[in-house]
Amino acid sequence: IDSSKIPNIMSLITVKTALTTMEKELHKFEEISQLGKSIAKIGDNIKLINKSTSNDPRVITDGIGSRQPVSDYGTLYVDDSGRLYSSKLEQPVQLRGMSLHGVQWDHPWYFSNREAMLELKEAWKIDAIRIPVYLGQGGIIDNPSVLLNLETMIKDALDLQLYVLIDWHVHNDQGDPNRYVSEAKSFFAYMAKRFGSEPAVIFEICNEPNGVQWDQIKTYADEIVPVIRQSSDNIIIVGTPTWSQDVDSVIANPVQAENILYAFHFYAASHYLNQFKHKIERALNAGLGIFVTEFGSTNFGGNGQPNFRETSAWLDYLDQRGISWINWNLSAENEESAALKPSAHPIPSQVGGWQNADLTESGNYIKQRLREPSVFDPDADSPQNPSQPEPPSEGAGSLQVDLKLSSDWGQGYCADVLVINQSNQAVVWKVSFEIEGTVTNAWNAEWQQSGQMLTAQAPAEAAALGAGRQASWGFCASR
Repeated sequence: IDSSKIPNIMSLITVKTALTTMEKELHKFEEISQLGKSIAKIGDNIKLINKSTSNDPRVITDGIGSRQPVSDYGTLYVDDSGRLYSSKLEQPVQLRGMSLHGVQWDHPWYFSNREAMLELKEAWKIDAIRIPVYLGQGGIIDNPSVLLNLETMIKDALDLQLYVLIDWHVHNDQGDPNRYVSEAKSFFAYMAKRFGSEPAVIFEICNEPNGVQWDQIKTYADEIVPVIRQSSDNIIIVGTPTWSQDVDSVIANPVQAENILYAFHFYAASHYLNQFKHKIERALNAGLGIFVTEFGSTNFGGNGQPNFRETSAWLDYLDQRGISWINWNLSAENEESAALKPSAHPIPSQVGGWQNADLTESGNYIKQRLREPSVFDPDADSPQNPSQPEPPSEGAGSLQVDLKLSSDWGQGYCADVLVINQSNQAVVWKVSFEIEGTVTNAWNAEWQQSGQMLTAQAPAEAAALGAGRQASWGFCASR
Protein backbone atom coordinates (compact mmCIF):
# COMPACT_ATOMS: atom_id res chain seq x y z
CA ILE A 1 0.00 0.00 0.00
CA ASP A 2 1.27 3.42 -0.94
CA SER A 3 1.64 5.04 2.48
CA SER A 4 1.07 8.46 0.96
CA LYS A 5 -2.54 7.46 0.22
CA ILE A 6 -3.39 6.27 3.74
CA PRO A 7 -4.81 9.66 4.87
CA ASN A 8 -7.14 9.68 1.83
CA ILE A 9 -8.22 6.10 2.51
CA MET A 10 -8.90 6.96 6.17
CA SER A 11 -10.93 9.96 5.08
CA LEU A 12 -13.02 7.77 2.77
CA ILE A 13 -13.58 5.26 5.58
CA THR A 14 -14.68 8.08 7.89
CA VAL A 15 -17.08 9.44 5.27
CA LYS A 16 -18.42 5.93 4.55
CA THR A 17 -18.99 5.34 8.27
CA ALA A 18 -20.76 8.68 8.59
CA LEU A 19 -22.97 7.91 5.58
CA THR A 20 -23.84 4.48 7.01
CA THR A 21 -24.78 6.10 10.32
CA MET A 22 -26.91 8.68 8.51
CA GLU A 23 -28.68 5.94 6.57
CA LYS A 24 -29.49 4.13 9.80
CA GLU A 25 -30.78 7.34 11.39
CA LEU A 26 -32.86 8.15 8.33
CA HIS A 27 -34.27 4.64 8.37
CA LYS A 28 -35.18 5.06 12.05
CA PHE A 29 -36.77 8.43 11.29
CA GLU A 30 -38.81 6.88 8.46
CA GLU A 31 -39.97 4.13 10.82
CA ILE A 32 -40.93 6.63 13.49
CA SER A 33 -42.63 8.83 10.92
CA GLN A 34 -44.56 5.88 9.53
CA LEU A 35 -45.50 4.81 13.05
CA GLY A 36 -46.71 8.32 13.76
CA LYS A 37 -48.85 8.28 10.62
CA SER A 38 -50.27 4.90 11.58
CA ILE A 39 -51.11 6.09 15.09
CA ALA A 40 -52.72 9.22 13.66
CA LYS A 41 -54.75 7.11 11.24
CA ILE A 42 -55.85 4.81 14.05
CA GLY A 43 -56.66 7.85 16.21
CA ASP A 44 -58.83 9.30 13.44
CA ASN A 45 -60.90 6.12 13.37
CA ILE A 46 -61.24 5.63 17.12
CA LYS A 47 -64.80 5.93 18.42
CA LEU A 48 -65.66 6.15 22.08
CA ILE A 49 -67.04 2.81 23.19
CA ASN A 50 -70.74 2.79 23.95
CA LYS A 51 -71.55 1.88 27.54
CA SER A 52 -74.22 -0.50 26.36
CA THR A 53 -71.60 -2.65 24.67
CA SER A 54 -68.71 -2.31 27.09
CA ASN A 55 -67.92 -2.81 30.73
CA ASP A 56 -65.59 0.19 30.71
CA PRO A 57 -67.38 2.97 32.69
CA ARG A 58 -64.92 5.63 31.54
CA VAL A 59 -66.42 6.13 28.09
CA ILE A 60 -69.80 7.55 27.27
CA THR A 61 -71.04 7.52 23.70
CA ASP A 62 -70.21 7.22 20.01
CA GLY A 63 -69.52 10.04 17.60
CA ILE A 64 -69.92 13.62 18.75
CA GLY A 65 -72.86 13.04 21.10
CA SER A 66 -76.40 14.37 21.00
CA ARG A 67 -75.91 17.95 22.23
CA GLN A 68 -75.00 20.52 19.58
CA PRO A 69 -74.80 24.00 21.15
CA VAL A 70 -73.33 25.67 18.04
CA SER A 71 -76.05 24.30 15.77
CA ASP A 72 -78.67 25.33 18.34
CA TYR A 73 -77.47 28.94 18.74
CA GLY A 74 -75.62 29.64 15.51
CA THR A 75 -73.50 32.77 15.14
CA LEU A 76 -73.37 34.92 18.27
CA TYR A 77 -73.06 38.67 18.45
CA VAL A 78 -73.35 41.45 21.04
CA ASP A 79 -76.52 43.51 20.70
CA ASP A 80 -76.93 47.22 21.42
CA SER A 81 -77.70 46.44 25.07
CA GLY A 82 -74.50 44.44 25.57
CA ARG A 83 -76.30 41.10 25.59
CA LEU A 84 -74.99 37.93 23.96
CA TYR A 85 -77.43 37.33 21.11
CA SER A 86 -78.17 34.23 19.01
CA SER A 87 -78.64 34.89 15.31
CA LYS A 88 -80.49 31.57 14.94
CA LEU A 89 -82.87 31.91 17.89
CA GLU A 90 -83.13 35.68 17.47
CA GLN A 91 -82.97 36.21 21.22
CA PRO A 92 -80.36 36.68 23.97
CA VAL A 93 -78.57 33.53 25.15
CA GLN A 94 -76.21 32.51 27.93
CA LEU A 95 -73.20 30.21 27.59
CA ARG A 96 -71.95 28.10 30.51
CA GLY A 97 -68.82 26.00 30.43
CA MET A 98 -65.42 24.92 31.71
CA SER A 99 -61.88 26.12 31.24
CA LEU A 100 -59.02 23.78 30.46
CA HIS A 101 -55.52 24.43 31.85
CA GLY A 102 -52.43 25.65 29.97
CA VAL A 103 -51.96 24.08 26.55
CA GLN A 104 -48.23 23.69 27.21
CA TRP A 105 -48.62 20.98 29.82
CA ASP A 106 -49.00 17.22 29.48
CA HIS A 107 -52.35 16.41 27.93
CA PRO A 108 -53.40 13.44 30.08
CA TRP A 109 -52.68 15.38 33.25
CA TYR A 110 -54.70 18.37 32.13
CA PHE A 111 -57.39 16.40 30.28
CA SER A 112 -57.10 18.63 27.20
CA ASN A 113 -58.37 16.13 24.68
CA ARG A 114 -61.41 15.38 22.58
CA GLU A 115 -62.77 12.63 24.82
CA ALA A 116 -62.65 14.82 27.93
CA MET A 117 -64.43 17.64 26.07
CA LEU A 118 -67.05 15.18 24.87
CA GLU A 119 -67.61 14.04 28.45
CA LEU A 120 -68.06 17.66 29.55
CA LYS A 121 -70.52 18.37 26.76
CA GLU A 122 -72.68 15.26 27.16
CA ALA A 123 -72.50 14.48 30.89
CA TRP A 124 -71.87 17.96 32.34
CA LYS A 125 -73.96 19.84 29.71
CA ILE A 126 -71.44 22.57 28.90
CA ASP A 127 -71.93 24.88 25.91
CA ALA A 128 -68.41 26.30 25.77
CA ILE A 129 -64.80 25.36 26.46
CA ARG A 130 -62.04 27.86 27.26
CA ILE A 131 -58.47 27.11 26.16
CA PRO A 132 -55.83 29.16 28.03
CA VAL A 133 -52.70 30.02 26.07
CA TYR A 134 -50.21 30.95 28.79
CA LEU A 135 -47.48 33.40 27.83
CA GLY A 136 -44.87 32.41 30.44
CA GLN A 137 -44.47 29.24 32.52
CA GLY A 138 -43.43 27.32 29.41
CA GLY A 139 -46.24 28.89 27.39
CA ILE A 140 -46.28 30.30 23.89
CA ILE A 141 -43.67 33.04 24.44
CA ASP A 142 -41.21 30.49 25.85
CA ASN A 143 -42.25 27.66 23.55
CA PRO A 144 -44.05 28.60 20.30
CA SER A 145 -44.57 24.91 19.47
CA VAL A 146 -47.55 24.83 21.87
CA LEU A 147 -49.47 26.27 18.93
CA LEU A 148 -49.71 22.69 17.63
CA ASN A 149 -51.48 21.56 20.81
CA LEU A 150 -53.78 24.57 20.66
CA GLU A 151 -54.88 23.96 17.08
CA THR A 152 -55.70 20.33 17.87
CA MET A 153 -57.83 21.36 20.85
CA ILE A 154 -59.67 24.04 18.86
CA LYS A 155 -60.45 21.63 16.03
CA ASP A 156 -61.70 19.01 18.51
CA ALA A 157 -63.95 21.56 20.24
CA LEU A 158 -65.36 22.75 16.92
CA ASP A 159 -66.00 19.20 15.77
CA LEU A 160 -67.86 18.55 19.03
CA GLN A 161 -70.13 21.58 18.41
CA LEU A 162 -68.79 23.56 21.37
CA TYR A 163 -68.17 27.28 21.48
CA VAL A 164 -64.47 27.79 22.13
CA LEU A 165 -62.72 30.72 23.82
CA ILE A 166 -59.14 31.23 22.67
CA ASP A 167 -57.63 32.84 25.77
CA TRP A 168 -54.38 34.88 25.55
CA HIS A 169 -53.57 34.17 29.19
CA VAL A 170 -52.00 37.41 30.47
CA HIS A 171 -51.05 36.42 34.00
CA ASN A 172 -48.68 37.14 36.90
CA ASP A 173 -45.54 38.91 35.68
CA GLN A 174 -47.13 39.38 32.28
CA GLY A 175 -49.81 41.59 33.89
CA ASP A 176 -49.36 44.40 31.37
CA PRO A 177 -50.71 43.08 28.05
CA ASN A 178 -48.61 45.66 26.17
CA ARG A 179 -45.48 43.76 27.20
CA TYR A 180 -46.04 41.24 24.41
CA VAL A 181 -48.26 43.25 22.08
CA SER A 182 -46.28 42.35 18.94
CA GLU A 183 -46.52 38.63 19.75
CA ALA A 184 -50.22 39.03 20.50
CA LYS A 185 -50.80 40.75 17.14
CA SER A 186 -49.06 37.90 15.30
CA PHE A 187 -50.95 35.29 17.31
CA PHE A 188 -54.41 36.76 16.79
CA ALA A 189 -53.74 37.55 13.14
CA TYR A 190 -53.02 33.85 12.63
CA MET A 191 -55.91 32.63 14.81
CA ALA A 192 -58.41 34.95 13.12
CA LYS A 193 -57.28 33.88 9.66
CA ARG A 194 -57.25 30.21 10.65
CA PHE A 195 -60.48 30.01 12.67
CA GLY A 196 -62.20 33.39 12.37
CA SER A 197 -64.84 32.14 9.95
CA GLU A 198 -66.03 29.55 12.48
CA PRO A 199 -69.14 30.89 14.26
CA ALA A 200 -68.13 29.08 17.45
CA VAL A 201 -64.80 30.87 17.99
CA ILE A 202 -64.51 33.68 20.57
CA PHE A 203 -61.28 35.64 21.04
CA GLU A 204 -60.28 36.52 24.63
CA ILE A 205 -57.38 38.89 24.10
CA CYS A 206 -56.06 39.41 27.67
CA ASN A 207 -56.97 37.17 30.58
CA GLU A 208 -56.20 39.07 33.80
CA PRO A 209 -54.42 42.41 33.33
CA ASN A 210 -52.94 43.60 36.61
CA GLY A 211 -50.74 46.46 37.68
CA VAL A 212 -52.18 48.58 34.85
CA GLN A 213 -55.11 50.96 34.43
CA TRP A 214 -57.91 50.70 31.89
CA ASP A 215 -56.30 53.28 29.56
CA GLN A 216 -53.26 51.01 29.18
CA ILE A 217 -55.45 47.97 28.51
CA LYS A 218 -57.48 49.92 25.96
CA THR A 219 -54.26 50.95 24.20
CA TYR A 220 -53.51 47.23 23.83
CA ALA A 221 -57.07 46.41 22.72
CA ASP A 222 -56.91 49.17 20.09
CA GLU A 223 -53.89 47.35 18.64
CA ILE A 224 -55.34 43.82 18.72
CA VAL A 225 -58.99 44.33 17.75
CA PRO A 226 -58.25 45.71 14.24
CA VAL A 227 -55.89 42.78 13.60
CA ILE A 228 -58.69 40.30 14.35
CA ARG A 229 -61.22 42.34 12.39
CA GLN A 230 -59.15 41.94 9.23
CA SER A 231 -60.27 38.30 9.14
CA SER A 232 -63.19 37.89 11.56
CA ASP A 233 -66.23 39.69 12.96
CA ASN A 234 -66.54 37.21 15.84
CA ILE A 235 -66.91 38.25 19.46
CA ILE A 236 -63.84 39.63 21.23
CA ILE A 237 -63.56 39.64 25.03
CA VAL A 238 -61.33 42.28 26.63
CA GLY A 239 -59.86 41.88 30.11
CA THR A 240 -60.32 44.62 32.72
CA PRO A 241 -58.07 46.06 35.46
CA THR A 242 -57.26 44.30 38.77
CA TRP A 243 -57.30 40.75 37.44
CA SER A 244 -60.48 41.43 35.42
CA GLN A 245 -62.63 42.85 38.19
CA ASP A 246 -62.90 46.59 37.55
CA VAL A 247 -65.40 46.35 34.70
CA ASP A 248 -66.86 49.73 35.64
CA SER A 249 -63.56 51.43 34.80
CA VAL A 250 -64.40 50.86 31.11
CA ILE A 251 -67.56 53.00 31.10
CA ALA A 252 -65.97 56.36 30.27
CA ASN A 253 -63.81 55.03 27.44
CA PRO A 254 -64.97 51.70 25.95
CA VAL A 255 -63.42 49.98 22.94
CA GLN A 256 -64.91 51.47 19.77
CA ALA A 257 -65.80 48.30 17.90
CA GLU A 258 -68.70 45.93 17.37
CA ASN A 259 -69.10 42.58 19.15
CA ILE A 260 -67.03 43.47 22.22
CA LEU A 261 -67.55 41.97 25.69
CA TYR A 262 -65.59 42.65 28.89
CA ALA A 263 -64.21 40.01 31.25
CA PHE A 264 -65.10 39.78 34.92
CA HIS A 265 -63.46 37.19 37.24
CA PHE A 266 -64.22 36.15 40.81
CA TYR A 267 -63.27 33.51 43.37
CA ALA A 268 -66.17 33.10 45.75
CA ALA A 269 -64.17 32.53 48.96
CA SER A 270 -62.32 35.82 48.37
CA HIS A 271 -64.77 37.96 46.40
CA TYR A 272 -68.30 38.38 47.73
CA LEU A 273 -71.14 39.25 45.38
CA ASN A 274 -72.31 42.29 47.34
CA GLN A 275 -68.79 43.73 47.15
CA PHE A 276 -68.70 43.65 43.34
CA LYS A 277 -72.28 43.55 42.12
CA HIS A 278 -72.51 47.33 41.83
CA LYS A 279 -69.51 47.32 39.46
CA ILE A 280 -71.24 44.86 37.13
CA GLU A 281 -74.56 46.70 37.32
CA ARG A 282 -72.93 50.02 36.49
CA ALA A 283 -71.29 48.43 33.43
CA LEU A 284 -74.57 46.81 32.34
CA ASN A 285 -76.46 50.07 32.83
CA ALA A 286 -73.93 51.72 30.53
CA GLY A 287 -74.70 49.16 27.81
CA LEU A 288 -71.49 47.16 28.21
CA GLY A 289 -71.55 43.38 27.85
CA ILE A 290 -70.00 41.17 30.53
CA PHE A 291 -68.66 37.60 30.25
CA VAL A 292 -67.35 35.83 33.38
CA THR A 293 -64.58 33.94 31.61
CA GLU A 294 -63.14 32.56 34.87
CA PHE A 295 -64.40 31.89 38.39
CA GLY A 296 -63.90 29.42 41.20
CA SER A 297 -65.54 28.46 44.49
CA THR A 298 -62.24 28.74 46.42
CA ASN A 299 -60.05 31.70 47.30
CA PHE A 300 -58.30 33.47 44.43
CA GLY A 301 -55.20 31.31 44.90
CA GLY A 302 -57.22 28.21 43.97
CA ASN A 303 -57.07 26.70 47.47
CA GLY A 304 -58.82 26.92 50.80
CA GLN A 305 -62.26 25.68 51.75
CA PRO A 306 -64.76 26.29 48.94
CA ASN A 307 -67.54 28.75 49.72
CA PHE A 308 -70.51 27.15 48.01
CA ARG A 309 -73.07 29.51 49.55
CA GLU A 310 -71.35 32.48 47.97
CA THR A 311 -70.71 30.58 44.72
CA SER A 312 -74.43 29.83 44.48
CA ALA A 313 -75.26 33.49 45.13
CA TRP A 314 -72.91 34.52 42.32
CA LEU A 315 -74.22 31.96 39.83
CA ASP A 316 -77.85 32.70 40.68
CA TYR A 317 -77.17 36.35 39.95
CA LEU A 318 -75.29 35.64 36.70
CA ASP A 319 -78.02 33.29 35.50
CA GLN A 320 -80.74 35.83 36.29
CA ARG A 321 -78.88 38.52 34.36
CA GLY A 322 -78.03 36.20 31.47
CA ILE A 323 -74.28 36.65 31.96
CA SER A 324 -72.24 33.77 30.51
CA TRP A 325 -69.74 31.99 32.77
CA ILE A 326 -66.80 29.60 32.62
CA ASN A 327 -65.50 27.63 35.63
CA TRP A 328 -61.77 27.23 36.39
CA ASN A 329 -60.80 24.43 35.68
CA LEU A 330 -60.70 20.91 34.28
CA SER A 331 -57.43 19.54 35.61
CA ALA A 332 -56.08 17.20 38.29
CA GLU A 333 -53.93 19.90 39.88
CA ASN A 334 -53.38 19.45 43.59
CA GLU A 335 -55.69 22.33 44.48
CA GLU A 336 -59.35 22.60 45.31
CA SER A 337 -60.27 24.81 42.34
CA ALA A 338 -59.41 21.88 40.04
CA ALA A 339 -62.44 19.79 39.13
CA LEU A 340 -60.58 16.48 39.42
CA LYS A 341 -58.59 14.94 42.24
CA PRO A 342 -54.93 14.07 41.55
CA SER A 343 -55.95 10.43 41.92
CA ALA A 344 -58.05 10.81 38.75
CA HIS A 345 -54.83 11.12 36.72
CA PRO A 346 -53.98 7.50 35.81
CA ILE A 347 -54.99 6.17 32.41
CA PRO A 348 -57.71 5.83 31.24
CA SER A 349 -59.37 8.57 33.30
CA GLN A 350 -58.11 11.33 31.03
CA VAL A 351 -60.75 10.33 28.46
CA GLY A 352 -63.70 11.05 30.74
CA GLY A 353 -66.24 8.85 32.45
CA TRP A 354 -65.28 10.28 35.85
CA GLN A 355 -67.22 9.08 38.85
CA ASN A 356 -68.16 11.44 41.69
CA ALA A 357 -65.28 9.98 43.71
CA ASP A 358 -62.88 11.26 41.01
CA LEU A 359 -64.07 14.83 41.49
CA THR A 360 -63.12 17.41 44.10
CA GLU A 361 -65.84 19.14 46.12
CA SER A 362 -65.69 21.98 43.61
CA GLY A 363 -65.85 19.55 40.71
CA ASN A 364 -68.94 17.82 42.05
CA TYR A 365 -70.62 21.15 42.76
CA ILE A 366 -69.97 22.65 39.34
CA LYS A 367 -70.97 19.48 37.50
CA GLN A 368 -74.32 19.49 39.28
CA ARG A 369 -74.77 23.20 38.63
CA LEU A 370 -74.06 22.79 34.93
CA ARG A 371 -76.54 19.94 34.68
CA GLU A 372 -79.30 22.16 36.12
CA PRO A 373 -80.94 24.43 33.55
CA SER A 374 -80.26 28.15 33.91
CA VAL A 375 -83.12 30.38 35.08
CA PHE A 376 -82.11 32.96 32.47
CA ASP A 377 -85.19 34.47 30.85
CA PRO A 378 -84.39 36.36 27.63
CA ASP A 379 -87.65 38.30 28.00
CA ALA A 380 -86.72 39.65 31.43
CA ASP A 381 -85.38 43.17 32.00
CA SER A 382 -82.46 44.03 29.76
CA PRO A 383 -79.44 46.01 30.97
CA GLN A 384 -81.14 49.12 29.55
CA ASN A 385 -83.93 48.70 32.07
CA PRO A 386 -82.49 46.50 34.83
CA SER A 387 -84.04 45.62 38.12
CA GLN A 388 -82.55 47.71 40.89
CA PRO A 389 -79.48 46.08 42.46
CA GLU A 390 -79.13 45.76 46.17
CA PRO A 391 -77.49 48.90 47.50
CA PRO A 392 -73.82 48.39 48.33
CA SER A 393 -74.08 50.53 51.44
CA GLU A 394 -76.44 51.98 53.99
CA GLY A 395 -76.64 55.31 55.75
CA ALA A 396 -77.03 58.93 54.65
CA GLY A 397 -76.42 59.83 51.02
CA SER A 398 -75.49 57.52 48.16
CA LEU A 399 -72.32 55.63 48.97
CA GLN A 400 -70.28 53.31 46.78
CA VAL A 401 -68.01 50.74 48.42
CA ASP A 402 -64.97 49.29 46.64
CA LEU A 403 -63.11 46.48 48.41
CA LYS A 404 -59.81 44.98 47.27
CA LEU A 405 -57.78 42.27 48.98
CA SER A 406 -54.30 43.47 49.84
CA SER A 407 -53.05 40.08 51.11
CA ASP A 408 -54.30 36.53 51.60
CA TRP A 409 -52.45 33.75 53.41
CA GLY A 410 -55.17 31.09 53.46
CA GLN A 411 -55.99 31.31 57.18
CA GLY A 412 -56.68 35.01 56.93
CA TYR A 413 -56.60 38.07 54.75
CA CYS A 414 -56.50 41.88 54.76
CA ALA A 415 -58.57 44.20 52.62
CA ASP A 416 -58.51 47.88 51.68
CA VAL A 417 -61.91 49.59 51.47
CA LEU A 418 -62.83 52.78 49.65
CA VAL A 419 -66.08 54.62 50.46
CA ILE A 420 -67.13 57.09 47.76
CA ASN A 421 -69.85 59.69 48.34
CA GLN A 422 -71.82 59.78 45.08
CA SER A 423 -74.47 62.15 46.39
CA ASN A 424 -74.53 65.93 45.95
CA GLN A 425 -74.24 66.62 49.66
CA ALA A 426 -71.81 65.92 52.49
CA VAL A 427 -72.56 62.83 54.61
CA VAL A 428 -71.21 61.08 57.67
CA TRP A 429 -70.59 57.70 56.11
CA LYS A 430 -71.71 54.32 57.41
CA VAL A 431 -71.63 51.09 55.40
CA SER A 432 -72.51 47.43 55.89
CA PHE A 433 -71.60 44.36 53.86
CA GLU A 434 -70.93 40.65 54.28
CA ILE A 435 -67.40 39.35 54.72
CA GLU A 436 -65.71 36.01 55.16
CA GLY A 437 -64.28 35.13 58.60
CA THR A 438 -63.89 37.22 61.74
CA VAL A 439 -62.39 40.71 61.81
CA THR A 440 -59.28 40.89 63.98
CA ASN A 441 -58.48 44.56 63.48
CA ALA A 442 -59.43 47.57 61.37
CA TRP A 443 -58.08 51.06 60.74
CA ASN A 444 -59.55 54.45 59.92
CA ALA A 445 -63.05 53.31 60.89
CA GLU A 446 -65.22 52.34 63.83
CA TRP A 447 -66.65 48.90 63.28
CA GLN A 448 -68.70 46.03 64.63
CA GLN A 449 -69.44 42.56 63.27
CA SER A 450 -72.59 40.49 63.57
CA GLY A 451 -72.29 37.06 61.98
CA GLN A 452 -70.89 37.70 58.50
CA MET A 453 -72.14 41.29 58.40
CA LEU A 454 -69.50 43.96 58.98
CA THR A 455 -70.70 47.48 59.75
CA ALA A 456 -68.20 50.34 59.65
CA GLN A 457 -68.56 54.09 60.01
CA ALA A 458 -66.45 57.22 59.98
CA PRO A 459 -64.35 57.72 63.12
CA ALA A 460 -65.95 60.08 65.64
CA GLU A 461 -63.36 62.76 64.98
CA ALA A 462 -63.75 62.63 61.16
CA ALA A 463 -65.46 65.45 59.32
CA ALA A 464 -68.40 64.77 57.02
CA LEU A 465 -67.47 63.28 53.66
CA GLY A 466 -68.03 65.90 50.97
CA ALA A 467 -69.94 65.33 47.75
CA GLY A 468 -67.82 63.31 45.33
CA ARG A 469 -65.12 62.74 47.96
CA GLN A 470 -63.84 59.39 49.21
CA ALA A 471 -62.60 57.88 52.45
CA SER A 472 -60.25 54.91 52.76
CA TRP A 473 -60.07 52.35 55.55
CA GLY A 474 -59.32 48.66 55.88
CA PHE A 475 -59.45 45.54 57.98
CA CYS A 476 -57.87 42.13 58.51
CA ALA A 477 -59.84 38.96 59.27
CA SER A 478 -59.13 35.35 60.19
CA ARG A 479 -60.87 32.45 58.47
